[in-house]
Amino acid sequence: MLSVRFRLVLVMTVIIYFALLYGLIRRKRLLLKYALIWIGIGLVFTMLIAFPWILVNGAHLIGIYLDINFLFLLMIGLLMIITMSLTIIVSRLNDTNKKLVQKTAILEAEIEKLKGNM
Repeated sequence: MLSVRFRLVLVMTVIIYFALLYGLIRRKRLLLKYALIWIGIGLVFTMLIAFPWILVNGAHLIGIYLDINFLFLLMIGLLMIITMSLTIIVSRLNDTNKKLVQKTAILEAEIEKLKGNM
């Protein structure tokens, strides 16, 4: 079971986390569609703080003796999900960038061709 002091630290951390997240969204430094995963992770941590028995039962269900080790395992899993989603976003942006460079090159070639005809 998580100690009361540790749970209070986690509550303060989650409050600061959501405040920072809200500030980034409000200043449009983080788009809402990309912030949804961060909001989801914050809600998962809020659930674990509010209902620590989820952590205890989850740890015992998969054979982990210490609750904190299950928390670390959960955090590693969430980090893997974040990494995968960011990789997908970067891949899409890379494809978009590649297409834009190709279209720009075609347009520049057409402009040069039109200048040569004049």
